[in-house]
Parts: sequence; structure tokens; C-alpha cells
Amino acid sequence: MEIKYINKVPKDTEYNMLTESVGWGIRDENIVKEALENTLYSLCAYDGDKLIGYGRIIGDKTIFLYIQDIMVIPEYQGKKIGTEIMKKLLNQIDEYKKVNPNIRTYLGASKGKEDFYKKFGFVSRPNEELGAGMILKSNLSDNQTITLENIDINEFKNIVYPEYLKLFPKEERKSLEEIEKNYDKGIAKFIKIKHNDEFVGFLMLNTIRESKYIQLDYFAILPKYQSKGYGSKVIKELKNKCKDYVGIIIEVETLGLGKDYEENKIRAKRVAFYERLGFTKLNYELKWFNKVVFSLYILNNSINKESDSEILKNMFNIYYATHGKERVDTNCEIINESN
Repeated sequence: MEIKYINKVPKDTEYNMLTESVGWGIRDENIVKEALENTLYSLCAYDGDKLIGYGRIIGDKTIFLYIQDIMVIPEYQGKKIGTEIMKKLLNQIDEYKKVNPNIRTYLGASKGKEDFYKKFGFVSRPNEELGAGMILKSNLSDNQTITLENIDINEFKNIVYPEYLKLFPKEERKSLEEIEKNYDKGIAKFIKIKHNDEFVGFLMLNTIRESKYIQLDYFAILPKYQSKGYGSKVIKELKNKCKDYVGIIIEVETLGLGKDYEENKIRAKRVAFYERLGFTKLNYELKWFNKVVFSLYILNNSINKESDSEILKNMFNIYYATHGKERVDTNCEIINESN
């Protein structure tokens, strides 16, 4: 792996990909473009053509500087990439100091990351010389705090089901009768996603008593809350909530098989979202009813990952419980990509 560090402004989509991957959510593309254009110095870290890390300097260039947005996507963390970004940004600040040696450099450390920045000479505030750093309360990101609340079938029917009908096309939906049947058997579970006391989305899960895995069957953020970073926060909360399971399995429509360019673009965006959050693709695809092809992805909660065939076996046990063995065996074809 050869990481290249380049002084350039990333695309707004790349920037949002990074912020979402580290749990900071995403911002309006026009806002991101303007912010990046007004940056003094941008440093991108690339693995091949893939942007995997970033940092920038903002300020007036002569009196005050601020180091901002030190990010490395999760799968590349722990490889000293963040350290190298900081070193190169500080080298650039040394160039600015040639004009004013007393230029002040600030940064805001994410909670728990203070020791990382102390290695470069930064000190925490308040201390004997400096007062506390402060921020306008309205700018804090805690307005994106979410909670996952288990609900019963009655609350599902009254609150979630009407949104389910709006958000998923008819061919992708289960009937209410089938959903109720699986709930009564202890297979289907429903989660209401809340921001404070406001309903912002939902999760529908399937599992069976003897399974080490849980299936994320449906996941939706209501339209007015989309593109605000809730999706990535939900998956991280769900992983913690499902820590007693070996992993979370999802079906994602296979890339490149959409009816047109726009649909394939949506599929690619969906896959990228799950991969950024740690899902990995199994070597199997499933063809349902001789037409719809899904790829299987898993988010592992265990250090010791089981074989793809063992994961598939567990997934089929859930399918048999939810759909019936005869229906599954008749209408689901397994495609082994390793063959």
C-alpha cells in the first residue's frame, strides 16, 4: 500500500464520503464546495484513486490559523496516515510563520482524541495561561443524537407501516399479514429511530432463536431527515445494540444490473454507504423469482469471521423461518461468485 499525499481540494462528494465514514454526517454539496474553496491549504491522502484521508488549514494566513477536518476512513485508521497528514499541515504552517513567527494555530479535538494532538505540541484548554475554548451552542452536532427504540406490532402498524408503504415500492414490500405472522412467531422485530422525541426513521429486522446472525430487512430514514448523517449513526448504534450476535446481514441489489444509469448510480451509492460503515460482501448472490439479484453483505460483531458458506447457511435458516422452506427452495437461486 503506497499512500500519496497531494495538495488539492477534494470534490464535495469525496469530502462528504469521508465525513460520513467517520460519523460526522454529510452537508449540502453547495455549502461544502464554498467551504473548500475558501480553505487556505488542503491535503488529500490517496490510495490509488481512492481518497482515504484529509486535513486542511483555514484562517487569515498571518495572525490566526485553524487546523480542521483531520479524517481517515475507518479501514485505514491505525496506519499513521492521520499522523502524516498532521506533519505535512504543520510543515505548511511553518511556511506561514516566515511572515509572522507569532502566528497562532488552533484546532478542535474530537472527544477522546486529545492525546493524538498533544504529540504535535498542542495543549488542552483551559490551563494556567489560557481560558476555555468555546463554541456557539447552536453549532454543536448533538442535534443529530439518535436513539433506537424497540416497538411492538401495534405501534408498528400505527406509526411505521404507513411510512413503509410510502418508501418502498410494492414489489419490495411484504404484506401486513406476513409481517404480523413473523412478529407473532418471534422472528420480526421493529425499531423506531428517534431524534429527541421525533420519529425520523425505522428498522425492520429478522432473526430466529438458534441463529447467531440477525438480518436487517428494511432500513429507512424519512425523506426530510435524509442527507443529514442519521444513516451512518443508526448503523453504528444498531451494531452496538446487536452485540450479542456474530453479525448483521443485509441484501443489497447487485451493482450494474439496474434498469438504467440512474438506478445503477443509486445502487452504487447504497453499496458505498454500507461498505464505509464496515459491511463486507460475501461470495454469494441470490436470485429471487428468476429476476431480482441481491448481493449479501455482513457487518461482523466478532473478531473471528466465519466462512461465507456458514454465514449463508444461517441466512437461509432465517429465510426458511420467514418465508417457508418450500417457497425459498423454489424461488431462490444461489450464485457462488467464486466458481
